[in-house]
Amino acid sequence: YEDIKSIRDLEFEIVPQISCVNCIKDELENQITNIENLGIENIIVKLGEIPNYIKKEELDFSNCYELIEYLKEKTTLCIGATSSIEDFYFENTIHEAKIGAAAIFTTPFDKNEKFYSYIKNLRKKNINIPVIAGISTNIDTHECIIKCQDLIEFGVNGLHFYIENKADKIVQILENIL
Repeated sequence: YEDIKSIRDLEFEIVPQISCVNCIKDELENQITNIENLGIENIIVKLGEIPNYIKKEELDFSNCYELIEYLKEKTTLCIGATSSIEDFYFENTIHEAKIGAAAIFTTPFDKNEKFYSYIKNLRKKNINIPVIAGISTNIDTHECIIKCQDLIEFGVNGLHFYIENKADKIVQILENIL
């Protein structure tokens, strides 16, 4: 909470992520109240990496759509969901959108064509919420710029950079795509 407050005080837009893995119902309502009291309007939910010593059945939320359903009952925050563009997550993403996710934030992907196909398949299922493309900075800067320019030309709803301790690289990319 204090970290979020410190960053918000620097006038950056903050979108906290809530992971199913470390989310405990008893603590969640207090966390949501704190987030709302800071004037934050948006959150992102994600599954997170489940450690080997935790059984999925032991979690309060074993998937994102359970967490989204719970949050929709408790808050008016705008909820975004993370998703991979891989086929095995597709049905979960559809369900998350239908129960109230306001946007989808994808994990990084290698080929833009896979992302375009993913969008086409979502639209076929009448999922018309914004889809924000996840961009990894672990590729060559020039390749990343071309990738982003292509996505912008396609009409992507937004880009979500996975900075991965490469903030200087992001500045260079943004200078070339904006």
